Amino acid sequence: MKKSFSAVIILVILTAVIAAACSKSENKQAAPAQPIKAEETAKENPFDATLVEAFSKGENADYLAGSHLKQGFTCTDCHGETAVLTDNMNEVNTTCENCHGDLQAMAELSKENYPDKEINAHESHLTSISCTTCHSAHTQSFPYCLNCHTFSDMQIPFQSSVKPVFQADNFNVYENVTPNRVDKTDIVVIGSGGAGFSAALNAMENGAKVILLEKMPIIGGNSQLAAGGMNVAGTKYQQAQGITQDSPDVHYADTMKGGRNINDPKLVRYLVDHTDDSLAWIESLGGSLPNLSFSGGQTYKRVHTAKGGTIVGAYLISTFYKKAQEMGMDIRLNSQAVKLLTDNNGKVTGVRVHAKHSGIYDIQAKAVILTTGGFGANNALVGKYRPELIGTTTSNQPGALGDGLILAENIGADFTDIHEIQIHPTVALNTKILISESVRGKGAILINKEGKRFVNEMLTRDNTSAAVLKQSGRSAFVVFDEALYKGWGQIEGYFKLGLVKEGNTPKELAEKIGIPADTFANTIERYNTFIKNKKDEDFGRRDMEKPLNGKLYAIEIAPGIHHTMGGVKINPQTQVISVDGKPIPGLYAAGEIVGGVHGGNRLGGNAIADIVTFGSLAGKEAAKYIK
Repeated sequence: MKKSFSAVIILVILTAVIAAACSKSENKQAAPAQPIKAEETAKENPFDATLVEAFSKGENADYLAGSHLKQGFTCTDCHGETAVLTDNMNEVNTTCENCHGDLQAMAELSKENYPDKEINAHESHLTSISCTTCHSAHTQSFPYCLNCHTFSDMQIPFQSSVKPVFQADNFNVYENVTPNRVDKTDIVVIGSGGAGFSAALNAMENGAKVILLEKMPIIGGNSQLAAGGMNVAGTKYQQAQGITQDSPDVHYADTMKGGRNINDPKLVRYLVDHTDDSLAWIESLGGSLPNLSFSGGQTYKRVHTAKGGTIVGAYLISTFYKKAQEMGMDIRLNSQAVKLLTDNNGKVTGVRVHAKHSGIYDIQAKAVILTTGGFGANNALVGKYRPELIGTTTSNQPGALGDGLILAENIGADFTDIHEIQIHPTVALNTKILISESVRGKGAILINKEGKRFVNEMLTRDNTSAAVLKQSGRSAFVVFDEALYKGWGQIEGYFKLGLVKEGNTPKELAEKIGIPADTFANTIERYNTFIKNKKDEDFGRRDMEKPLNGKLYAIEIAPGIHHTMGGVKINPQTQVISVDGKPIPGLYAAGEIVGGVHGGNRLGGNAIADIVTFGSLAGKEAAKYIK
């Protein structure tokens, strides 16, 4: 995290992972083999001779485990004397770091072995990250970032060319399975995004013992990708910039209007009245969101961002994770919740887990909080509710599959607004990379293939997306200048990914992106005149602060699935409501899994406000319930 580019999210910036420090063996590309199932490694004797033989000879010997054995290590060097790893993030990393050193040590080794690499993967993470994110022992490894990005020079030891498939399981197969053990805790939080960490931290602050489960090998969920900021009305930061008329009431009106007035008024009211508390809580953890930006559909500038344009979601996850470590939170990765446990009265009593190392086990708990996110990456589920969107690209991380919805539905939870799926207007063409709305909020414009502006760039996302889809090729260009590039840190990541075209003049850039040069030059000149006169005569854009001068840049974009507004129904205490209209005892939910907060369209900046505010509330309410 020494360079400004380290502020770009984990998925965007990984490009190269090097050979392990303790291993000097060749990187052999073995043919894919059947992975050993986690439940098989959880036998009474985890170091069964047959397993050791499998990783000492044959195909499996070319995997990480086999390489270690051939170098003279034993199973106990990684697994301990009597058991397999527990999937606890700290335990897994400690085991690896005992030999290889931490991420910084590996980063230094990377510099030594690969001095020409522009990006150093091991030092580019925003938070501590599990070694298993990229490195596997009993199966071939696969760099996590390649789930979304393509880097032609990406090579890591024992790498598979086969991309893993993340999908929502058929949870019915876990109904009658006998768990290999039973753990106990007060509260289980399922999902480690912003809502999950907010819930878990607040529950612990209120005296509860918590286990935080994450099915992916990496913490953060979609929150890691949240680039813009957090909507809060009436703050000291607004007043310092002369914004004195914004208030929770104005925020409420904007949110209801943006959601086409189908939002749940009680949930929206709670949101806008408590975002200032959420901001104060973030600051109590050492976080800071002092900068302001516009987002579509807002009456006043109220998107609070980190300094220098740092991507807000990853910044907050890093802040939350640091606090979680200080509090000793039990965070378990590669641990998928596959069944909500209930008693004969329908009360939730825990969760069944299928974990990579620990196999299938149960956790008895007094309450469960669902913070599993939305389903934007589940093409089948998207198609179920919106058939016309089948095949549409998404900006979501690959684990956003709607697992929590399935788990909740299986015990009778009700849904609301489930058909409401947001299309974001600016996803880089033919990628999963979101070009943040904050880039437009800071002054970028949208240009079509005819070289013209065609919309007020700060309309709500649904309206802006509709305008883009009406243009030639159903795409457009986000155009910005060098002042914005240098002043908004997250833009650097777009350059690293090769998404940006540049030109010293409007005509030069027009030639690079294949649009009429004279028309484009006239468009830029006309837009700058609007800024000088403080009036957009074409589309009525209000937040025009700076002209576009000097060197110009462009990224081609098209709309993509970004947020699922629908989900489980909750009451203002975050209790999940059943199909019979009653709260399900012991079950709470917060974040994108919940419906009703955003209605038919979410305003930019309201997602972070939502996950922190309702995540915190869920943690407090669950802690109160178990007492």
